Amino acid sequence: MSKLSKGWRKWVLLAAIALVMATSLWTIGELYSLVPANHMLVQEATGIALASAETDSRLQYSQERNKQRLEATDILQVKRGENVQRDTVGKIYYGAAEQLGCLRQLSMQSESFSPEHEACKPSRDREDLTSEAPSKQSDSSSSYAGRVYLTFDDGPSKLTAPILDLLADSNIKATFFVLGEKTAQYPELAQRIVKEGHSIGNHSYNHRYPELYEHPEQFVDQVIDTAETIYETTGKVPYLFRAPGGTHGNFDSSYLKAVEEAGYAVFDWNVDSGDSRSRDVTAEEIIAEIKKATVAERMIVLLHDSATHAETVAALPDIIDYFQSLKYEFLAITEETEPVTSRLAKSIKWDRKVLNEKQAKRLKEKMELLRKQASS
Repeated sequence: MSKLSKGWRKWVLLAAIALVMATSLWTIGELYSLVPANHMLVQEATGIALASAETDSRLQYSQERNKQRLEATDILQVKRGENVQRDTVGKIYYGAAEQLGCLRQLSMQSESFSPEHEACKPSRDREDLTSEAPSKQSDSSSSYAGRVYLTFDDGPSKLTAPILDLLADSNIKATFFVLGEKTAQYPELAQRIVKEGHSIGNHSYNHRYPELYEHPEQFVDQVIDTAETIYETTGKVPYLFRAPGGTHGNFDSSYLKAVEEAGYAVFDWNVDSGDSRSRDVTAEEIIAEIKKATVAERMIVLLHDSATHAETVAALPDIIDYFQSLKYEFLAITEETEPVTSRLAKSIKWDRKVLNEKQAKRLKEKMELLRKQASS
C-alpha cells in the first residue's frame, strides 16, 4: 500500500474519533442544560457524604440549608418531564442527608464513630420518598407538617351548631371552652360537642372580668359552678381551662397554681384570629389575621362561637382550607397535649389580693369530689 493511501486512512480515522468526541461532549452539555441543577446537586450530595466522616465542625450542617437544597430538586422535573432524573438525584441527596443526620447524632454521643456505622446506612425504601409525597390521609403523624388546634371560646350559642356542622363535614375535631351560663342555656349543644368527639373546657361561668379578677373567691366559685354545669349536662368533668381574656395580665402565680393544683391544664393560644377585636370585623379580616401568624409546628388558634361571631362561622371554611394547604393535622386538645400559657406579667391589671390557700384548697377538693363522682 502506498504512503499516500496510508496517510489518507490515518486522517479519516482521526476525523472519525474527533466526531465521536464532539458528539459526546455535545450530549453531556445537552444533559447539563436540560437539568442545570443536576450536576450541582450530585456534587453537593457527594460532599455531604464525605463531610460525615470528618470532624464535628463539618457535622454542624445547617438545617435551613438542607431544606433549601431539597427544594432545589424540584427544578429537575421542570424540563421535558424528566422525573427519572429527579428520582435518581433525589435518592442520592436524601440518602446522603439521612446518613449525615445519623452521624451527627452519633458524634454528639461519642467522640469516636465511623461513617460506615450500621445504624447510619441509608434506608432501602428511600426510593418511595422521592417518587411520591406522603398521603394526607396517612395514619402516621409524620405525614403532616404540623398540628393545628382550633379552639372556640364563649359558647355555646346558636352559632355553635353551624360550626359543628362545618367541622363534621371536614372530619375535624376541635376544642370548645364553654361558659357555665351558656352551657345551661344550650345544653343540647354542649352535649353535641362531647358526643361528636370534640374536647370541652372550662371558661368560667359568666366571663365578667371584675368578678373573676378582682375577687379571688368569686373566681373559685365560677370555676366550680362551670365544672358542675358541664358535668350535669354532658357527664364529663372538664380537665382543660382557659382564662377569660387569657392569663397574661389577669393571672398571677396564686391563680395559676390554684387552677393547676385543682387538676386543670391551662391553655392560652399562639394564634389570635382577631375575631373578637371589633363587632365589625369581617370574615376576610379574620382569615388575613390568621395567615399573618408565624407558622409553627404547633398552632393553637383562638376563635369564638358566641352569638355575635357570625363572621367567624363565615371564615371557618377558608381557615380549614388554609391549614390543609399547609398540610397541618387538625387535633382537639386532650390531657396529653402540652399546655400553652403566656408568661405571667410582672404586674396584673387588677387591684386584688392573692388567691389564698384556703380558697385554693376549696377549689381542689371540689374538683376532686366531682371527678370521683364521675368515675364511680
